[in-house]
Amino acid sequence: MLVKLVVNEFANSGFWVGFARRSAIVSTLISLNTVIAFGCSFGAATETADPDFQIRENIEVIQDESMSVETDESGLDRRGGFLRVAIDVPWIPDPVIGIDPGSRMLFEEIYSGLTTITDDGSEPVQLELAATYEILDGGKSYMFVLREGLKFSDGSPLLAADVKWSWERALAPATSSDRAADILGDIAGAGSVLRSEREDLVGLEVVDERRLLVRLETPRADFLALLADPVASILKPSNVQEWDVDWARAWNDSSYFPTTPRVLPVGAGPFKLTRFVPFKGPSVLERNEHYYARAAYLDFVELASNHAHTESGEHTVSGFDHGLFDVERTNTPGTQGDHLVFESAPTTAFIVFNGGVAPYDDVHFRRALVASFDQEVFDLSNLSTRWASTRASRIVPPNFERFGEVSVAQNFDPDLATELLAGARYDPSETFLNFHTFLYGLFEVEISQLDTIWDESIGLKGINYSPRPMTIYNSMMDAGELEILGFLIELEYPDPYAVLNVFIETFGEGNSGADAQAAERMLREAAAELDEAAHLDKLLAAEQFILDRGLALPLYWSTPETGYQLQPWVHGFEVPKYDGSMFVDVWFDETAPKRDLPVEWIQLISTLTRPTRGHPLRFASLHASPLS
Repeated sequence: MLVKLVVNEFANSGFWVGFARRSAIVSTLISLNTVIAFGCSFGAATETADPDFQIRENIEVIQDESMSVETDESGLDRRGGFLRVAIDVPWIPDPVIGIDPGSRMLFEEIYSGLTTITDDGSEPVQLELAATYEILDGGKSYMFVLREGLKFSDGSPLLAADVKWSWERALAPATSSDRAADILGDIAGAGSVLRSEREDLVGLEVVDERRLLVRLETPRADFLALLADPVASILKPSNVQEWDVDWARAWNDSSYFPTTPRVLPVGAGPFKLTRFVPFKGPSVLERNEHYYARAAYLDFVELASNHAHTESGEHTVSGFDHGLFDVERTNTPGTQGDHLVFESAPTTAFIVFNGGVAPYDDVHFRRALVASFDQEVFDLSNLSTRWASTRASRIVPPNFERFGEVSVAQNFDPDLATELLAGARYDPSETFLNFHTFLYGLFEVEISQLDTIWDESIGLKGINYSPRPMTIYNSMMDAGELEILGFLIELEYPDPYAVLNVFIETFGEGNSGADAQAAERMLREAAAELDEAAHLDKLLAAEQFILDRGLALPLYWSTPETGYQLQPWVHGFEVPKYDGSMFVDVWFDETAPKRDLPVEWIQLISTLTRPTRGHPLRFASLHASPLS
């Protein structure tokens, strides 16, 4: 997903990669400037389990009779148990705020929404908590009917009123969600809630306990896909009102160090949260017996950091190699178990010119920049990302079979560039371009390459790489002074609009030239087109217009891959490309170790209590009195 990609790359590679979108997303990413440093400092301080640590004497780890065991069609037992995962530690448990990869993963396990995005190419958007829906009023209204008997993970009923409350909370300014406007902003009355003019979202009507009528300002072909975002997750109102940690402040204020919450979030996903340590971990999930679909096989999942690191980032200790972890995130195959590689959604990198300011207000000059860009000279081994990349021939990445296969971007054509510059109002030898960013390092190596290419091809005087403090960046956006922005986007859902929508108010409201405004109108018309073929045709026309008018320069495409090492007893592990649980289908065979306590908890308990032999300490007794 868009934001997930930015944070993943920083966490794994140690430098900033990202994009600027609308002011809401800009605000989100700048908050990472403090929060990521905050989170990494916690990670560095995390104690790593002794690799030779064994279960302490007098603590018997057993397979409780209550643990899940099912049999599949082949007759193999699909056993439950305690899965320990070495992965990105979640930072924030509030789905409308947290955007780091660990938190996004956590949201898919403990929350659910009305819809979900699947890897099914023929029907990617599927229903989750909604049993049915009906499109009314030419696409401006949706009637959702919830599944019968829905419950939150604590067993309380989940009703249509909870959907309305959750979405109103997401939009409320006090919640400090940077993404709610993008996901829910087309619902009638959302603007009034976002501006604190009213608390009630007039576009949501609770018809009865299971039916919810949603009215939009204008039709949206991707509305069902948007509702799969964690921002639209359904929360339990009374639970949220009892939260004892200010998660908005934890996300935005680096001076605020949240304590371990005593009141944990309640959702309707396949697992429920039974322990959460902000930024540091580990966190523990327990199977949700009230889940609307088939219950998970696993009884518990622990999300923890696996490695101690040297200052250079090299691993010094691996709990996986010593059998303390069942699943480890790593791109390097180990010596035991299976190494599986999963592809993320496709990504695309491009830059956008502000046609409302000089020299980009001259279409001839913009088109000359595009025509003088030699893709073959552009070094794909020297990029801000670590992934394997291919040269982009358009903005939308490949793999959209129904979106046309032709390359629509302008090819390198030095003769055309010379011809265009002859009619341009600006002389490249006397012109400096300015690439603006609010995060130092964003697209830095790409801009350096473009500087060299354009110097050699058209004699461009140069490109200023201009990182700005967020306050200055925002004031420049408000004044329409931003010139060039870079975008690195991972698709949130399989529709070209998930990429092309960044061309709507790219440089702030009203801060664009006539060509950009025309592109915005084309994109809004495409978004409102509910017929799939017509929707895609209109998007294709908008993309072609953007490229023909020199508003954007495609750079490269990538399909990030993530590797995981699995112990031999782990089965059913999958990483969804878009949304969905990673653990609901995981099961153990009979060779799995019969553990049911997290390492950290065992170590702590062993120092606090000495149970007598024959009276083993069970997880149930620990769970009854959770550690703070």
